[in-house]
Amino acid sequence: MFHQNQGFKMKKNLSLTTLILLFVVSLSYSTPYWSLEEILEFRAKKSKSEQLQSNQISDLPLAYDYKNNSYPLRIAKIAHYLSVWQVKDPQDPEFGGMVEAESGDLADVVQTDNTLESIWVWCAYGIITGDTLKYKQNILDAFTYGLNFPAYNEEGTGSDYYRNHNCAWALLAEMTYRQVYGSNAYSNYAQLCADYIVNHPMNFSQNGYQYIHPFVAGWCAGNLYDYGIDVGNTTYQNTAVTWGTNIKNWLDSNPANFSQEDWAMSSGTAIWGMCNSLFKNDPAQGQTWISQNMSNFEVFEPFANIPGFDWDSSWNVAYANSHAALFDVSQDSTFYYNQLALTDTLIALDWDFDGAIPAESIVQNNEDMTWVSCYLALMGAGNTLDNLPQDDIGIGDVLSIKDGMTFAINQDIPLEIRMDNFGLSAPSQLVLIEATLDGQSSQLNSFVDVAESEVLDLGSFQMTQTGTYDVVFTVQSSGDSDTRNDTAKVSIEIVNGVQFSGQITNGTGVQVQMLFESENGEYSAKTDFNGNFSVNLPPDSFNVVLVPPLPFGIVRIPDVDINSSTTQNFTLSPAELILVDDDGGDPYEEEFMETLANLGVPFAYHENLDGVWFSSQISQLANKRMIYFTGDMKTGVLTDDEENALTDFLNDGGQLLISGKNIAESEFNSPFFQNYFKITWNQNSTSSTGFAFGVNPIQEFANLVFYTGTGNGIDNQDADMDKLTILGTAGDQPVQVFNYDFQSSNPNSIGGTAYDGLYDVIFLGFGLEGIDDSGNLPQANTQEELLGAALQWFDLISDVEDSENVPVKFSLKQNYPNPFNPSTSINYELQISNYKNSKLTIFNILGEEVKEFNLDKPFGTIVWNGTNQLNKPVSSGVYFYKLKAGKHSLTKKMLLLK
Repeated sequence: MFHQNQGFKMKKNLSLTTLILLFVVSLSYSTPYWSLEEILEFRAKKSKSEQLQSNQISDLPLAYDYKNNSYPLRIAKIAHYLSVWQVKDPQDPEFGGMVEAESGDLADVVQTDNTLESIWVWCAYGIITGDTLKYKQNILDAFTYGLNFPAYNEEGTGSDYYRNHNCAWALLAEMTYRQVYGSNAYSNYAQLCADYIVNHPMNFSQNGYQYIHPFVAGWCAGNLYDYGIDVGNTTYQNTAVTWGTNIKNWLDSNPANFSQEDWAMSSGTAIWGMCNSLFKNDPAQGQTWISQNMSNFEVFEPFANIPGFDWDSSWNVAYANSHAALFDVSQDSTFYYNQLALTDTLIALDWDFDGAIPAESIVQNNEDMTWVSCYLALMGAGNTLDNLPQDDIGIGDVLSIKDGMTFAINQDIPLEIRMDNFGLSAPSQLVLIEATLDGQSSQLNSFVDVAESEVLDLGSFQMTQTGTYDVVFTVQSSGDSDTRNDTAKVSIEIVNGVQFSGQITNGTGVQVQMLFESENGEYSAKTDFNGNFSVNLPPDSFNVVLVPPLPFGIVRIPDVDINSSTTQNFTLSPAELILVDDDGGDPYEEEFMETLANLGVPFAYHENLDGVWFSSQISQLANKRMIYFTGDMKTGVLTDDEENALTDFLNDGGQLLISGKNIAESEFNSPFFQNYFKITWNQNSTSSTGFAFGVNPIQEFANLVFYTGTGNGIDNQDADMDKLTILGTAGDQPVQVFNYDFQSSNPNSIGGTAYDGLYDVIFLGFGLEGIDDSGNLPQANTQEELLGAALQWFDLISDVEDSENVPVKFSLKQNYPNPFNPSTSINYELQISNYKNSKLTIFNILGEEVKEFNLDKPFGTIVWNGTNQLNKPVSSGVYFYKLKAGKHSLTKKMLLLK
């Protein structure tokens, strides 16, 4: 419903008429087909539920939140979300299809309707941003699925509702694609779908279908009418008007029909279809009819608590769409604001800020649905676009402070906001952003493109007097015609603080970032370069977090009471391992940090956005252990600098767990990748929801089972997960530690390997951050159990069975002489109950085993004469020697000169 008087400027030379047609937004539902028995069961349970609750409009929990919602940005986020959940493997029979849900019963369901509706969202992104290439391949792949599983061949007996519903989606998808890309490639498909609808009317009085048939008829009528106009077919238009008339008669027959829900639909779908066919053809009739029925229109349906059947988000999506259509016909602003309020209420269900929402309003985080998220883009955000200004930059959120936060006198008050583009164009000039507080001011200039947001740091303020104050943030953008979102005000309390002083030491002193977490908020400070700190804080109880530079580990001290001036010193120790964040700025480190904290493992943290670590920093770790993750990075995952740093780390006998769904695909041609990981990329896994650690020779990993794409893990594991092929020669190969085929060791479906040689590597072809930690799958293990198994193998943590094998003293001396020729001595000391299973192994610079010595004493000296296992002399060069006892190991380097 773009109106010509809004002056919406088209990009890519698309006409205004095209845009009007494109955004005649519609609604229906993408869920599995329901049988008559399921429909009747739902009706019985719904009737019982409604006897227990009130449906009065005065009780609606709606919130009009335009100031904080950028609707173009919402469409962009949903477009990205859909691209993640599309089936990408060309060998998969469902290639191009759209998975319905992140988790739950619909996690493995791919259907035609939700695939076709995604096409609208991707096209809308192209229109809004001008970038019609970004999702073009996704669109073409979706049509491939649609042709392989035609809408008119979808399942169901006894009724055509599901096939008609899918066919109507096909009309919208093809019409939108043709208008945006100028291609008739799928016109025949759309015509077949339109003909199917015309030839398969639905009986509104058919037993069991007395609601779902009018709902689907509305969806068909609205889209068939637009399609008929678009292709100049009067039969399609007349059929749509007839169906719209039938819907009007059905509504007139019983006021209760205005507020019904069935399947994933509601009466809103029928009302929208009537408005978009019958009343679009005869607006005067529509205006009269609407004025006569003002008291009958449903606005909001609360959660009904009908397990397996309750999709209140999608029911309310339909009501929002109907109010947008009622506004278009009547121009009564009541309907316009109802639609906005419903849209904002649904956006608020995006608990994890990935753009998507669940079908049930009470579900949080782990069960977003692609189909209902498409509806939010289509009928919610899309229905607002014709009324948005071209230029509108505003404050999306204040990130660093919240209303009611307390700060001490002279304490830093951080000033961080998110700036959103709420309009339909990029600003013509840089935007001025300002923060003010009691006469203080901080400004900066920035830019935010259409359908995007930017996080901005304006520094900090301090106050010298107690009291209640307002921190005011403003943006000023040339041509901005809507000032409602240009200002954000946060009220804070300034109190007399208490001094928290001391020093953080490790013998020499370092500069440390300090975080103070309380129920009131989070505060931060830094020590000087000798570790001294003096912080003015509001009196409270804090969790104190110390974030030092490498090689020291992050330290968390819980429940530190700071209610009066206090002095407290802290001592840092080198960390047992380093967590390397190479995810390009995503917040996935939180998953790893939480898991390591639960395991009680002290760790150092490094983000590669700040540059690659220095070898000198790594050498000071208590042990050379690293967890390295790459998140959603797709191409160029490991830079040359990163490969060089990893080479040094592994050559020094390091232990590495590296995890990421695209590492192998991106880097398998790299000599570093093949020589050090001793694997190559096979293909992408077609499964985004299940895999298992199965048959393998490493005890720590045996019988562990994991699932991704569900629960509390990061929902970023899709068809990009890598299948691996093992390289190398016998005796110098990694072993398989898990397989994408459950309870299998299929060599064509390897998902993880472990290499034990000069260095240790666990390579995971998926993101560990994506493992389900929800406990919803009792047969599945968690992130903590996988990481714990890896760290046991690395000898960082031990289980009870291994406690007797924990060394009292474990040392490996530098060989002498070094460099040497022809022989050198290596001293070791090993106090361990099972020392006779220990060994010392010599490796060459390629990681190949040269010679192995079995140890039969708890301490002693090994003399190596520069020969291999066959007692033949080896060439000059760098060699490594590794002491290994059970899961404990140490490695050093030596040089043979001839």
